[in-house]
Order: sequence, then C-alpha cells, then structure tokens
Amino acid sequence: MILPSMIHQKGASLVIAVMIVSAALFVTAITNISVGIGDADLSLVASKGEQAYAATEGCAYDTLRQIRRSTSYGVGSGTITFTTAQGSCTIDITDIGGNQRSVSVVGVVGDASRRLTIDLSVQSGLISIQSWRET
Repeated sequence: MILPSMIHQKGASLVIAVMIVSAALFVTAITNISVGIGDADLSLVASKGEQAYAATEGCAYDTLRQIRRSTSYGVGSGTITFTTAQGSCTIDITDIGGNQRSVSVVGVVGDASRRLTIDLSVQSGLISIQSWRET
C-alpha cells in the first residue's frame, strides 16, 4: 500500500533532481556563451593583426618602388608617414653606407601593429634584398 507521505517524498525528490539538472544546464550554457564571446574577441584581434601586416607589406613594397626610382629616397628625411584605408604606416630609412639601406616599416590598424625590417643594397636602380623579417 502506498502512503500519501511517500508520494510527497518522491515528488520532492523529483523536484530537487530537476532543479539540480537545470542548474547544471544553466552553468553549461553560461560557460558556452563566455567561450563564444572570447573566441569572437580573438578572431577580431587576429583579423586586425592580419590587416596590420597587409598594410605593413604594402607600405614596404611601395617604399622599395620609391627607392628603385630614386636611390636617395627617404635617406635623412626622418620618419615618413602614410595613411591607408585601414590604418597607417611609418617608415624609417637608414643609409648604412656603401649603397646599403635598412628600412623599418610599422603598420598600425586599430590596436594592432606589425613591424618589418628590410636590409637591402641599391645600385643603378637595382635592389638586392639581404633580409626581410618581421621584428
């Protein structure tokens, strides 16, 4: 024979079990949402870094074109600044002597920045790149 007090105990146990499962599902959902937001932030940062590198490379190639046209381009001029559609670039060209140049290019998009250092020699409009590295 089933007593009414047993029915209430089973019902209370069921309610407690449902509450525990609901709390666990809630914690799991909140964790997944937090991870998703973190992933979105990382994706945005990576995207800005890629855009900064693309701007840096573009400014570097443009600088090499300018040096090919005029071997004295930028030497002694101080920092050259360009504004691009996504951000900006700063370029410093140092004459190391003996037709050797060191070109430092920094591209900035938002909070992200990338730097390239290019060591080259130039003679009669011909450029020979000794090193091209991200620094």
